Order: sequence, then structure tokens, then C-alpha cells
Amino acid sequence: MPRQSKNKFEIINNEIHITREGWPLIGLTTYREDYYEELSSKTWSLTKPNSDTEDKGYLSNGTLGLLHRYIAGKWSAKMF
Repeated sequence: MPRQSKNKFEIINNEIHITREGWPLIGLTTYREDYYEELSSKTWSLTKPNSDTEDKGYLSNGTLGLLHRYIAGKWSAKMF
């Protein structure tokens, strides 16, 4: 049986909204069926914010890495 994510995933207006209890923000990305299952089967954490740069943190997973890099890799792989 696959491991259950600690996050909540909702598809709203063609976006995947990723939340978790205690998070001050909602993580989101564009919805695509070809990677939704992989994203939603993982637990995502928020990296530590940096008040010097106003960075509020990034979504990260131990297997897939940073969410924005994972998505960029999926998009560029579809282009070529």
C-alpha cells in the first residue's frame, strides 16, 4: 500500500493547491494529469524562510526535490 501524504491536495481552477496544517501559505502549481498522482503521493515540506530576502520558503520533498524544479523539469521534458 502506498504511503499517504501528510499534505492536502485540491484541484481548483486548473491548479493544484498544496496545504498542510500549520503552514502560513498555500503552495500551488498548474494541474497536469501526468504528474498529479506522483505529486499527491509525496509529503511536501516548507523550506526555512529567509527574512533577509523576504523568501517565504519553497516546497520540497526528499525524493523529488524542490517543487518548482520538479515542475520545470516536467515542462521542459514535454517540449523536446
